Amino acid sequence: MIKNFLTRYYLRYPRTLVYMLQASEYNIGDYLRWYEKTKNFSNVERRKHLVKTPKSVLLLIIAWICLAALYGLAISILWLFATPFKYILFIFDILVTPILLAYGILIPLFLIKVFIQIPIEYIIIKRAKKKLKLHKAVKIAIAGSFGKTTMREILRTVLSEGKLVSAPPHSYNTPLGISKFVKSLKRSEERRVGKECRSRWSP
Repeated sequence: MIKNFLTRYYLRYPRTLVYMLQASEYNIGDYLRWYEKTKNFSNVERRKHLVKTPKSVLLLIIAWICLAALYGLAISILWLFATPFKYILFIFDILVTPILLAYGILIPLFLIKVFIQIPIEYIIIKRAKKKLKLHKAVKIAIAGSFGKTTMREILRTVLSEGKLVSAPPHSYNTPLGISKFVKSLKRSEERRVGKECRSRWSP
C-alpha cells in the first residue's frame, strides 16, 4: 500500500502521466478513469513507452515545470513562515502535489487542443477535402465495424489488375490519417479505395 503510494513521487511520474494521456489518445475521460484505477505508477510503461511527439514533449516539459513549482512552494513555506503551522502546510503540499499534477496537466492539454490542435486539424482536413473533390478518380469508401482493412486490400488487389489504384496504408480511418493519404495522391490514380472515417468526413 505505502509502496504503491510512493510511486507517485518517482522521477518518472510526470512522464507516466503524459504517457497515460497519450495512450488514451488524449481523451480526458479515459485518462481520468485510468488514473483513478492505477495504484502502482512504476509499472505503467512496462509494455509500451511514451512516443516523443511535439505534443507529448510539450506536455512533459509543462509537467516538470509544474512539479518544480509545487515543490518550490513547499520549500518556500518552510523558509518564509516561522510558526509551527508551516510544517502542516509543508506536508499537505507534498501530499497533494501528485494529485494536483495529475489533474492540472489537463489544463495545458485543453489549451493546446483549443488554440493549436483544432485550428491546425481544420486547415489540414479542409485542404484534403478540396484536393479530393478536384481529383477525378473514382472514390470507393468502405464502411462497417469489422473487416474494413481486409476488404480494402482485396479491392486494391483486384482493381490493380487493370487500373492505377491508390489506397491508404495501415488502418488509416481518421480525418487526419486520410488527409495525410490524400496529400500523397499524384492525380494519376483511377481508383481510390478507402475506409469511411469514424468522424466527420466527406470524400
